[in-house]
Amino acid sequence: MSREVWSAAQALAVAFTLVANLSRGFPIVSLAAALAVAGLLYRAWAKAGRPRGIRNVAAEAEIE
Repeated sequence: MSREVWSAAQALAVAFTLVANLSRGFPIVSLAAALAVAGLLYRAWAKAGRPRGIRNVAAEAEIE
């Protein structure tokens, strides 16, 4: 599967999730929780030095 097709499929999954969350009773709480989780994951990624992929992480671990 090409990268563009995969990206489009992911964008559709995100759009579906947003529509589903907004149609429920507590969309703001659900979106706030999703943003909080995304923020925590971003902070962990940035703290780890923003690795590009598992191959790079494994290579860096062997150097140390």
